[in-house]
Amino acid sequence: MKQNKVNPLMQCYNVEKMKEDNGMDKKNLEYQIRELKLDYVRLQNDLEKLDSVNGNIAPLERQIAEIEKEISTLSRKLREM
Repeated sequence: MKQNKVNPLMQCYNVEKMKEDNGMDKKNLEYQIRELKLDYVRLQNDLEKLDSVNGNIAPLERQIAEIEKEISTLSRKLREM
């Protein structure tokens, strides 16, 4: 049975590549969280305006709740990295 040996130089390269990939994932998660927070603030402002004129705020409340869940999920993933 032939045993495949891993070249130590390639093994180091693979470890470094994995670190780079995780860095990109981390930056991507951070970016997504920032974008969601901006959307959250915008929707909160819209909700306040709509509420002040007795408009239907239910759709905005649903969107805000979804954004809160998504921020929570992405933040948990970021902490686990």
